[in-house]
Amino acid sequence: MKDSDVNREIERMIENRRAGADIHAGDGGYGIGTQEKYDEFVKMRNYPIPQSNTNNPVDFPISPENMRARCEALVTAMVGKEMAPKWWTGTNKAFCGDTPEQIYSVAPSAVYAYLMKSAEGEW
Repeated sequence: MKDSDVNREIERMIENRRAGADIHAGDGGYGIGTQEKYDEFVKMRNYPIPQSNTNNPVDFPISPENMRARCEALVTAMVGKEMAPKWWTGTNKAFCGDTPEQIYSVAPSAVYAYLMKSAEGEW
């Protein structure tokens, strides 16, 4: 490869990085929602969850209604209100190709644990 080709490739990579930085800069998508919805999400996200004495994700001492509400809030925060239904009904590699809705119907805490880990950045 010629020096000019190498320099051109380096410039292309720098421009791509700048473009990515521009895309991910700004308000981080927070401008899409409202402050009230964000505050509601934060309140639900920060609600203390009693600690389990095991590492079993099935051992979450939380009511089914609260768990589903928290799952819905987490999904909406991560993919947006319009895409949330598709997330629930679309296949998911984390669930071996099953949909989150299928897994939730038999092991709701597995979906909840997955969402909590994802919300903390464990993609």
